[in-house]
Amino acid sequence: MIAVPRVLTIQDMSSIGRCALTVMIPIISAMRCQAVPLATAVLSNHLEYPHYEFVDLSAHMRDFMNCWDKNEIDFHAIVSGFLASPEQ
Repeated sequence: MIAVPRVLTIQDMSSIGRCALTVMIPIISAMRCQAVPLATAVLSNHLEYPHYEFVDLSAHMRDFMNCWDKNEIDFHAIVSGFLASPEQ
């Protein structure tokens, strides 16, 4: 069996505004790759709107990466987008 290439996509999830993970996941999938999202934040809408709600996921990102290491999951490519804080 041929392994499907995994692409880690590190960016926010904006509920409104056709951007970030909502755009990258189908693009990566159309390339016949497995999109693996690592959300940096969840936003009510993208930042071009004057008002938004924002949840920083920095505290959870390391746990996700550690779990992938323990399961010996690797990635063929990495795409990054919006980083929510300097820690990321």
